[in-house]
Amino acid sequence: MHSLLTVVFVVFAAAALVWDARTQRLPNRLTVSGLFVALALRSVGGVAPLLDGLAGAGIALGVSFPLFVIGAVGGGDAKLLAALGAFTGVDLLWPALIASMVLGGVLGIVASVRGGVIIPALLSTRRFATYLLTGGRRGERPSPASPGALKVPYGVAISLGFLAAWFLPLREWVRL
Repeated sequence: MHSLLTVVFVVFAAAALVWDARTQRLPNRLTVSGLFVALALRSVGGVAPLLDGLAGAGIALGVSFPLFVIGAVGGGDAKLLAALGAFTGVDLLWPALIASMVLGGVLGIVASVRGGVIIPALLSTRRFATYLLTGGRRGERPSPASPGALKVPYGVAISLGFLAAWFLPLREWVRL
């Protein structure tokens, strides 16, 4: 069963990566179906694997939903994290989330350099950090509609981060 779960996981992550890279959107039909397929495959192994998948999806959604609310990630990204969390379960979730964040940062830096907006992007990040740290009393909450906002297909970083956690010994590097 693990082999089938691995194959479907890789196909799903690759599809999300390509879809987001091409369109900068992650449709519900992809993310929600991925969540249900992951849970269905886990349920074949019994209650414990299913509960692990539900916990992985729930924790991933719990981590990503606040980021969605403040505009740091899109709704498709949050749903993709939940679906991939259902595939990985809790054990691989934290290494996958950390790898995704690191890769997302790298992707953002590369996009900023390529777009010639690295300094404005760094200043915007500073203003956003100030906004978060002061509870919204200072700084600025950016949105995708903000002038000069840089759109990054974060689903690419998410997919790559989860694939890295699945195939590389990242659990050894991230001990929580």
